[in-house]
Amino acid sequence: EATVTRLMGHRVLGDIEGLRDYDMATLTLYSSTDLLLSNPLYTTQSNYNSPRKYQFVNVNPGTYLLHVTADYSADYWAFVGVGDSEDVRHDVVLGWQLKGTVYGLDDGMSALVEVYREGENTPAYKIETVPTTGEFSFGNVSDGDYTVRVTAPGFKPYVDDVKMMYGTVTMSCYMQRLPKVSIGGIALSDG
Repeated sequence: EATVTRLMGHRVLGDIEGLRDYDMATLTLYSSTDLLLSNPLYTTQSNYNSPRKYQFVNVNPGTYLLHVTADYSADYWAFVGVGDSEDVRHDVVLGWQLKGTVYGLDDGMSALVEVYREGENTPAYKIETVPTTGEFSFGNVSDGDYTVRVTAPGFKPYVDDVKMMYGTVTMSCYMQRLPKVSIGGIALSDG
């Protein structure tokens, strides 16, 4: 007598926070070893009647890379592990994208970009710019008022306020070199 073993998949489900009214999200699960993201294994959309929820069904055990896209939001990426015996709940928090370019730095130099929520002294986000291009990008920034501060040795800090509430905000940050300081011909700083 032959025994047939059938592997039953599980559900991966959750809530989607930050999705705008009447917006739908597309969710895709890739194998965590598919570095080119060329073969989506599972795809679904948030439910139109309940757009802030999603569900994949019959997902086999393994580790997956979850990719979520929606209009007016930055892409969301996360690893999701599915075990042998239970469904997996993974909530998604979407947000806006804040990106930009820092201009005026010396070739190969990077700057520190810090983003502070209104009224806070600790940065909510921070990153070094790409040295060759001066570019920076923050994904999934929540609604609100922020102050962006860009610093680099020898340059005046660049400070600007931004309001995150309508999709992607793109900034151009122009750095100004500090003046050289000397006393009696002796350089005290290079700026």
